[in-house]
Amino acid sequence: MNREPEGTQTCEALTIQKAARAAARRGARSAASCSLQDHGGGPKRALALPCMKARRHTNAHTEAADATSLEITVTPDDKSQRARSPRVLSPSGCGFSQACLLGTATALVISGSVGTVLLTRFVGSRCYLIDWSADYSDFWSVPEVFTQVELNHHIEVHQPALLRGMLAHWPAIRKWTPEWFGQTLAERRVEIYFWGRSGADWKRSRIFEVTLNQFAKLVAQHNERIRDHGGDLAAAGPAPYLQEDESLFDEFSYLLMPDVMNLPFRPFVERSRDEAFTEGMDLSHALWIGPTGARTGIHWDSVDALLHQIHGMKRVMLWPPSARSFLYPSAKYNHGAELSDVDASYPNLTRFPRFAQARTISTLLDAGSALYIPAGWWHAVESLDTTISLALRSQSKCERRAAWADDALLWLHRQGLYKPGDCVCHPPARDARRDAEQGMGTDRVDAALRKAGIDPDDAEYSPAESSDIH
Repeated sequence: MNREPEGTQTCEALTIQKAARAAARRGARSAASCSLQDHGGGPKRALALPCMKARRHTNAHTEAADATSLEITVTPDDKSQRARSPRVLSPSGCGFSQACLLGTATALVISGSVGTVLLTRFVGSRCYLIDWSADYSDFWSVPEVFTQVELNHHIEVHQPALLRGMLAHWPAIRKWTPEWFGQTLAERRVEIYFWGRSGADWKRSRIFEVTLNQFAKLVAQHNERIRDHGGDLAAAGPAPYLQEDESLFDEFSYLLMPDVMNLPFRPFVERSRDEAFTEGMDLSHALWIGPTGARTGIHWDSVDALLHQIHGMKRVMLWPPSARSFLYPSAKYNHGAELSDVDASYPNLTRFPRFAQARTISTLLDAGSALYIPAGWWHAVESLDTTISLALRSQSKCERRAAWADDALLWLHRQGLYKPGDCVCHPPARDARRDAEQGMGTDRVDAALRKAGIDPDDAEYSPAESSDIH
């Protein structure tokens, strides 16, 4: 840790410009702690930021920037004066000089501004995980890798990578289908909704709770309608979708984990010299099951993820974090992610002209392959046939600390104090015209449910009952 030399210093020698220069040398990504300290046993006052280990992504490798403490040390040069005049935050050598007190106050104000900037960067980058300004102009396609060691390189430089065919030997690849889930976990209840024509329709107009057996029937019936209409997805009607179920896999991990060989690949680097990130690493899982045409609109997530394709094929479209200005971020609230108003499959360039400047990186994710999607990378997904996908997500202790703002907004949202109703976690008021435009009229959805033996009125959630889905 770098310190200023100890010894007698005047107030002028303690200017904040010196502190700012020291902070700049250490880099804006380092979490810094600024403290003004009286070494003579007097009271202490400190303005501090969380001390975290920062990940710096470069074109070649990841650096671990150790937590640095930036200290302004004050040593009394006149102990007798100190004894005579008890002071509050008055640097020794200055006494009660008005100019010195004013300089100290100014230094603290500027320090607060620097601290605010550093804290904003720490939170906004999720513990320096996301580089919003990184230049990925040389990244034209998703590279294929075949080992964890090769994958680690792409994790360190924060670029997507494709594990092509590396899961082909897993039992789940041969076993898992919607029908298998419908038979094996027949009575397990799940939340589903129906996807309309637009991949940007993040308002889930109607959410239902059904059993996996009923959902498997809905998927089979939808695929049958697609065949009957010669592959015309719009004519086939709304697609039933089990999207991002975050509890099913964990609840039945004793049954499902052996089928995926205990998920041997990791979306983070495990190494002893980087203990700050592997220690206390949280892992979570999410499951998607949907028919042909089911889509997830453009968005980015705040955690790294490895998307395992178990059944069927998906098209995944990617954009780097720096493409944000071209993707028209939505004002709609979504915990831990940000959405786009653009429909990736059918973009309206009249309404969203800058999207034409966004360079789309597209890849096909077939059964037996896995895609590493770094935090902050925008992506959209489309099922090209019936699909099942399993995501493994990771979040370090440092990243969890940086997510405090997300958690605060979630609490405010749940209290109705932040964007109430303008979110993806609660269905909005019904809009018959919009539903009809999306090919999701009440008659079509209700008919599909009844054909699967589901009473729409019994299965539908009210806005107050719906859980968070992101």
